[in-house]
Amino acid sequence: MPSTLTDLLARLRETGAPDRDIDFLIAEIVAGGGWAGRAYWRPEQEAPVPFRHADTYTASLDAAFALAEHMAPGQTVQLEWESGGPDARARIGAGPEERGPSPVLALLRALFAAMASAGPGGSGDRRPAENPGAGAP
Repeated sequence: MPSTLTDLLARLRETGAPDRDIDFLIAEIVAGGGWAGRAYWRPEQEAPVPFRHADTYTASLDAAFALAEHMAPGQTVQLEWESGGPDARARIGAGPEERGPSPVLALLRALFAAMASAGPGGSGDRRPAENPGAGAP
């Protein structure tokens, strides 16, 4: 499981389609490294299995935009793509431009690239909420 934003960004750059595993990793980062709540489901005579909820960040442009608004409040979001084109481009604030095979993946890549570059020394280990002055002089 990725322990840093840069690890998550690498996973996002590797995928070319919606990925529920990545959705859960994003949800874990949003929750600050832990789950806000847990529920357990026990199918007939089997050990309890953790049940987790995560939005479909990698499949839903609405969920990705809501995440960007939550994680990078007040930042400009640039997103462009041509319907049927080979890829989309996105940028969050002054972060790097990222490309993706879909608008949602480009947006998520741009969000986590901006967050990673805003971390201490660019290491990507801090969330924007913990570093509200990132990028400020």
